[in-house]
Amino acid sequence: RDEIGLVFVTGRDPAFLEGLCADGFVPWPDYVVGDVGTTIASVDDDHLLSPIDELEAEIVAAWGDAGSRVQAALHRIRGLRLQSSGFRHRLSYDMDPEEFDPAALDIVAGMGLDALISADRFFDVLPKDVSKGPSLLRLLTHLGVPNERCLVAGDTLNDLSMLSLGLPAVAVGNSEPALLEALKDQDHVHFASGEGAAGI
Repeated sequence: RDEIGLVFVTGRDPAFLEGLCADGFVPWPDYVVGDVGTTIASVDDDHLLSPIDELEAEIVAAWGDAGSRVQAALHRIRGLRLQSSGFRHRLSYDMDPEEFDPAALDIVAGMGLDALISADRFFDVLPKDVSKGPSLLRLLTHLGVPNERCLVAGDTLNDLSMLSLGLPAVAVGNSEPALLEALKDQDHVHFASGEGAAGI
């Protein structure tokens, strides 16, 4: 760890990550790009996550007060169930692919926001042009880390914006088929046979 930094880039929220790392089995990261890219935070010596305000400013502005408007607009959409977590700059739903009404995609786009479906069971509503990839680039620039010195890895469609940046990348062995299809012609991506951390 003298020379290698660890950044968790995840769809999970800070509270989940704090619980995940608390037992000592999963290492604490140095930084977190969480909530599908809508949180950018540092992790201090006491393992407290602190949002980096200057990096989140554009995210906050792009989201505004969209939460209540999105909930109202999607309230009657079939196949979506709002997740209860208190996200700051996004909304997440559990999605039933058999029941899902794709009109939700048009509704979100009409509100000037982005919708992201991953693992065929999650539906995220995000600020326009905010996702894991752009937020990771903001963090790397802030830290002065050259892009080519960063290795990214992922397994679902909500990792696509990060894996397609052109940075050295790994699609791990248990990746979502739709992600593999989207990345198939990108030479900077290694398609691992090992699953999860073994693939990295």
